[in-house]
Amino acid sequence: MAKPVEPLLQQLKTATGKERVDVLIELCGETYDADPVKGMEYAKEAFILANDIEYLEGMAKSYHSLGLCYNTTANYVKAKDAYRKAAEINLKINNKKNLAKNYNNLAIIYYHQAEYAQALEYAFKAFNLDEELGETGSRHTHYNNLGVIYSRLGDTDQALEYYHKCLKLDLESGDKRRLAKTYNNIAVIYDEQKKLDLALEYHWKAFKLREGLGDERGKALSYTNLGVVYEQKNELDKAYDYQQNALAIYQRLNDRDGMATALANLGQVEIRRRQFDSAEKLLQRALTISREIHTVDLEIEVYKLLSELYEAQEDYKAALAAYKTYRHLEKELFNEEKTNAITEMRTKFETEQKEKEAEIYRLRNVELAEALRNLEKLDREKNEFLGIVSHDLKNPLTYILGITQLVSAYGMENFSPEELQEFFTRIDRSGKRMFQLITNLLDINRLESGNVELSPTYFDLVGVLKTVLEEYRTPLAEKQLTVFSELPPPPVNLYADKNAVQQVLDNLISNAIKYSPKQKSICIRLYKRMASSAGQPLIRLEVQDEGLGLSLEDKKQLFQRFARLSAKPTGGEHSTGLGLSVVKKLVDLMGGQVWAESAGKNKGTTFIVELPENRSQ
Repeated sequence: MAKPVEPLLQQLKTATGKERVDVLIELCGETYDADPVKGMEYAKEAFILANDIEYLEGMAKSYHSLGLCYNTTANYVKAKDAYRKAAEINLKINNKKNLAKNYNNLAIIYYHQAEYAQALEYAFKAFNLDEELGETGSRHTHYNNLGVIYSRLGDTDQALEYYHKCLKLDLESGDKRRLAKTYNNIAVIYDEQKKLDLALEYHWKAFKLREGLGDERGKALSYTNLGVVYEQKNELDKAYDYQQNALAIYQRLNDRDGMATALANLGQVEIRRRQFDSAEKLLQRALTISREIHTVDLEIEVYKLLSELYEAQEDYKAALAAYKTYRHLEKELFNEEKTNAITEMRTKFETEQKEKEAEIYRLRNVELAEALRNLEKLDREKNEFLGIVSHDLKNPLTYILGITQLVSAYGMENFSPEELQEFFTRIDRSGKRMFQLITNLLDINRLESGNVELSPTYFDLVGVLKTVLEEYRTPLAEKQLTVFSELPPPPVNLYADKNAVQQVLDNLISNAIKYSPKQKSICIRLYKRMASSAGQPLIRLEVQDEGLGLSLEDKKQLFQRFARLSAKPTGGEHSTGLGLSVVKKLVDLMGGQVWAESAGKNKGTTFIVELPENRSQ
């Protein structure tokens, strides 16, 4: 229930500190829709104060409020940035309730920008967070957002299913503003399904509610949609009048998204009325605004209408140019990669929802709820695993097959020795990449299943280290990396599993090479020291690089399976996120410790391994 503004203004006069921040944010919430400029003033003042007093939750709320103001004025780029910053802070302070709100609004922004895969991703994230928290009051928002996105993707049946869920909640709550929105959305679906009389019935229901509420923005939307339906019913004068009514309100509210939509609809009506000069002016104005506010789907629609306009004028060259632009933008918007991502996301979400609905009947206590969370974690890891296998094995294998088919088709005699040598080099590189991936996958599986038996023996660690370094002579030379060693004279005898130690060294040195820029240095140190507690002799190995360094977030997930770090390999190498997980498990099995130290981004990293010199069997 909205609060009157006057009591908030009175409260603001005496409020200080966190209370003042919260009041300012409430004032923004009550004013941004009708007066986004005033709302922005409140939000900015709230942020400055929250930042001064280090009130993180207030800073997150301020960013979110700024996002609402920017969204209202169709400044989607700034709105998205504000919501992202709010989400970053809420993640940091673990405020899942407000994080869900951030995700919901990001979903709306991505929808407006026609980034439907991201829109679905954030809508699902928000839905899952609120389900986890038991926030049933947010379900209407989730159902509405999912309905809007599915509608745009052309799945009208799925969209209508979500809207009817909204309708049930609205009728139960008696919230007229939300009910009007739901009537509007249902009408849009009936319009898309060409059930025009039903569409008009629900649009008029929405309009009457909004008129009674004094909701000018809502009335403008209803005028827009009524105009669209009347245009399809060939009542062009009525359609034109309703679009003009909508445009007048949107101009008064400075709602550029609404203005662009109304202008495009007016242009479409004028084409059908054969008022071509007027149509072109209207469409060009719509195109300018849609570009400014980055609404790609509207830009696509305008180019399609321009193509129809020029064709009607028999200007076939201009019609073809507009049509090509329309098809290019549409192809970019709905390319195969994005379509597959959307399909995969939908399937995963819908499957998860069905599984959760089935499981909820038997998960009645804390232990079983914990088991469900573990299952979800395993499911995410399974998806990561399948993603790695399908992508990281398929790509190099496809390349190898491509080369062999090429040479087989044209014959070796048609390729120079240099070309063949390059082919062999790339086949070798692709094969090694697949071999390393398979090795890591098998190793991690063995280690986690407990099917690993160590065979400790005495061996010279310096000799093993030099053997591993020799294997990396070529990649070191390719990146012009210099290796400095600080090693004691051999032998440095260690009682451990030699193969396991060699694998640890291999992964750490490979990692240092992979994340080091060209012409940098790698330093390897090896020495003995005594443990501080029991006085046990330890062998300490350090691998230090001058690479991209680690962020705080990187350090938290460094040794986890499938970890994706902020830093990327510097020479086009590939990372599966498995190597360091293998290192950690092997070192743990040998009774040692491994950790990483880094001063921050672009300041290099040092990996440190300590193993007991004489661990009893």
